[in-house]
Amino acid sequence: MEAEDGNTFPVTSFSTDGDKAKDTAILIHGAGGDNIFLSPLAEIYLENGWNVLTFDMRGHGDNEDPLVTFGYLERMDVRAIVDYAEKINSDKQIVVHGQSMGGATAGMYAATEHAAKHVDAVIMDSPVYSMEEMFAGVWQGMEDTEDIPFPYVVACGNFYMKLNYGFTFKDVEITEQQKYNEIKTLVIKSEQDDVCLPEKVTSLYENVAAEDKELVSINAEHIKGMLDQKEEYTAAVMQFLQNN
Repeated sequence: MEAEDGNTFPVTSFSTDGDKAKDTAILIHGAGGDNIFLSPLAEIYLENGWNVLTFDMRGHGDNEDPLVTFGYLERMDVRAIVDYAEKINSDKQIVVHGQSMGGATAGMYAATEHAAKHVDAVIMDSPVYSMEEMFAGVWQGMEDTEDIPFPYVVACGNFYMKLNYGFTFKDVEITEQQKYNEIKTLVIKSEQDDVCLPEKVTSLYENVAAEDKELVSINAEHIKGMLDQKEEYTAAVMQFLQNN
């Protein structure tokens, strides 16, 4: 499949009934994973009669673009998949469901005009809420960085990214972007999350502009709700979608 910026990537389709027209879930994995990591989540949708589309994020698996941008460029891949799903099942529901960095991508896409016109719902599970904050965590964990002022590092990073890629950290503030998200939205907060902190995920949820939105708390570690609390997780997701 080809995104609007020319990036090409494969998409994997799953269905329990061949080509039968059904609602479609587009699933987005997190950092360090690939579409295989989404198998437990895909299983939840398949068990409930949905079609599933998965893909490798940029910088992962078979996606040709090596650049990871926490949803800024990746949202174009999602847009291409949404268009594909709509052509196949034009009268059925389309939901975008992302986890961790995939949740950030889902949130960045949800803030676009294309999403408002073509997607019925978005689900963000333990979403990354800020590219800069995630970068800060990595930077501060590195050796011999304590004498380098972090604002200076951010300024250098912004200059490099703007010059080479056309965006800055500010453009990938996922929480801030939710002010433009008018789509029906479910945010899943993992209460034991030490990667995407629960209070930060709550702040992201509060910024969602859509009136039809829901925050669900799952007593699990980062994105492990679908495994450790499968029944509760499934019930929350399916009830949210059935109310559409």
